[in-house]
Amino acid sequence: MTPDLLARISLALFLSGSSFVVISWWLYSKVKAEVNIKLPDNEKFGILWAYPGKAASVKAQHRNFYPGSRLRISLTICVWLGTICGIGVMYLLLAHDVSPIAIDLLR
Repeated sequence: MTPDLLARISLALFLSGSSFVVISWWLYSKVKAEVNIKLPDNEKFGILWAYPGKAASVKAQHRNFYPGSRLRISLTICVWLGTICGIGVMYLLLAHDVSPIAIDLLR
């Protein structure tokens, strides 16, 4: 593979991964909002800060309230696709050193 092609692939992976991260954040917010509708006021999840423990708790509550929902599956798929794209970009940048070429593509 030519360095130019590797740079284009890394740029496409970066843009795809960024899109998956934004979509997964939107889906997580939607899942959290659906859970907060069913919870009493003193148990609602806050709108800021997300960490793995909180995300797992939100997803578990959502599973209890909406057992047939496909929203959790979509969220999980988007998170994994974003992670895979990010790993692919890091591999291309570190193993093949395409960062100078990718910067030239953006100019």
